[in-house]
Amino acid sequence: MAPARSNRRTHQEQPGIQPRNTPSDANAANNADLFLEPMMGTPLTVYIEKDVEEKESLVELIAKHGGAVSPGYSGTPYILVDPHKESGQNLYRQYAGKKGKVVLHYRWIHECIRVGALQTFQNNWAGCKVTGTEKPNPTTPSPSQDGPACATQSTQVPPVQSIPPHPQTVPSVVSPDPLVHPPQQSSHLQPLPLSPGKPQMLSHRNTLTSHHNLPQCSLGHPIRTGMARGCLVSISHLR
Repeated sequence: MAPARSNRRTHQEQPGIQPRNTPSDANAANNADLFLEPMMGTPLTVYIEKDVEEKESLVELIAKHGGAVSPGYSGTPYILVDPHKESGQNLYRQYAGKKGKVVLHYRWIHECIRVGALQTFQNNWAGCKVTGTEKPNPTTPSPSQDGPACATQSTQVPPVQSIPPHPQTVPSVVSPDPLVHPPQQSSHLQPLPLSPGKPQMLSHRNTLTSHHNLPQCSLGHPIRTGMARGCLVSISHLR
């Protein structure tokens, strides 16, 4: 006798195999909403100071994990700086005492991603809160800017002493003949002033005076030179 067929279906469908979630995938799913506001659930805004060297990579990490980067530090409570730079210390001193602001080391982003949770004041900010005691790194001058200046300072050119010009000696004119004396400046004799239009004439008195000065013979007439001997002869003859 053939066995009776049952109306129940002997074939049971096996449930589909569901893929297992690996820890890395779970962390990736959880980290996708890492940078969110704890109370509001909105993207966490972070400001990154301009002198942070890893700024571009940090912007990508924040956006990848649900956060956003603020263009200014006035509209966000989280300010990321490099505390070993002077600009980071200046920004810390500006917002250190203000309520609702926290200045953090930029590695705070890496610490939150590594732990897989947002590190807040409850976790002491993962040791990334800036205290102002960090020492700035010494600035290394670039060779292009300070190279010529250092070379100029190291090689000092001695000052050039100015040589005074030699005085030009005027050669003295020596007369070839020792007996010939050099011409001397003669004093110009000024003539006596003459009355215009009146010729100078000797007065009769001067003429007479000049005649009286001449030797006279016995007759009272003046005797000119050369005639005195003849006059004496004539006088002696008369006597």
